[in-house]
Amino acid sequence: MQEDSKTKKIKYWKKIFIWSAIILTFYTVCGFFILPPVLKSISAKKLSENLHREVAIEDIKINPYKLSMTIKGFVVREPDGSKPFASFDSLYLNLQIISALKLGLIVKELRIDRPYVHIVRKDETHFNFSDLLKEKDSEKKEPSKPIRFSLGNIQISDASADLSDIPKNKTHKITDVQVTIPFLSNFQYHTKINVEPSFRAKINGTPFSSQGKTKPFAESLETVFDVNIRDFNIPYYLSYLPFKRNFEMSSGFLDTRVKLSYLQWKNRKPALTLTGSITLKKVAVEDKKGDPLLTLPKLDVFIAPSGIFSGKLNI
Repeated sequence: MQEDSKTKKIKYWKKIFIWSAIILTFYTVCGFFILPPVLKSISAKKLSENLHREVAIEDIKINPYKLSMTIKGFVVREPDGSKPFASFDSLYLNLQIISALKLGLIVKELRIDRPYVHIVRKDETHFNFSDLLKEKDSEKKEPSKPIRFSLGNIQISDASADLSDIPKNKTHKITDVQVTIPFLSNFQYHTKINVEPSFRAKINGTPFSSQGKTKPFAESLETVFDVNIRDFNIPYYLSYLPFKRNFEMSSGFLDTRVKLSYLQWKNRKPALTLTGSITLKKVAVEDKKGDPLLTLPKLDVFIAPSGIFSGKLNI
């Protein structure tokens, strides 16, 4: 009787082992080899149908053990297929298994390399993406509940954009964009944060940078941003002023080295404090006839701590 009992136990555990091995093998084969090409084909087809634009995906890789996915060579073309409208070299996201328990999308890490977008402003209200904003159905639908999400350690590297403003006859190039965002969420969830908020870019050749630091354990919950701009070409943007100018600016550059500090206390109103320096240089302003109105080789403005919300500016 004891031998029969031992034999049954051995057979039972043997079945458990065999079925576990079969399930693990199936999970591995599906995750690594079957799901990626199927997902690639379906995603490209459905996106092309919904966007009415050619969509191509070079490759999709999935690691079922890390719950990670990498999408490479993603391109959305203009409606006529002439050039890319939006693209990125690669997108990596690392899900957390707790997403199923939280009934929401929880991403531990999100990385996007070399994203690009081409925007054309055709007139005052129409862009080259206006067709994507039109509602397909005029019938009223019940509003759906927003998807719960939590995105941590967001990193965007080497992003760029080309903007063509036809009404203003201007073109803008944004290059070398680097962005890190520690956390974005629409529900409460805590994850391990490995990055600090930052933004760097060149806008029409002008370097722009902003570095943030947060003190999550301080009573004030202080968040500080350093905003640095160098050689901002003022005349290039004067056409965007909302009024008609009776002057011309042939030259003028702006530098900033300012610090924005946001404080949020428990029992006090929040405060936004500005401090730092602003420099105007090589400013030359003329009237419509070309006669000089103002020449300013350099002007340094030093700002002592000033409360923005209270409307106080200390120079």
